[in-house]
Amino acid sequence: MFHRFAELAAGRAERLVASTNATYEETGALTYLVGVAYRGYLHDPTTGRYDVASTPVARSWSISTAMA
Repeated sequence: MFHRFAELAAGRAERLVASTNATYEETGALTYLVGVAYRGYLHDPTTGRYDVASTPVARSWSISTAMA
């Protein structure tokens, strides 16, 4: 997710603030969702880098338990 802040108009005004990351497992013709994690980002304007904070995986599945 990107946010656009007017006060950051000098240079690049859009900043990455969050992402939802999915983990998949592929087997033959099927693809299974096996995990979801949320990450928040904080931009450091002096270095141009992002600090990242992650939540633990919200849910983790394995194919053997999903098919049971």
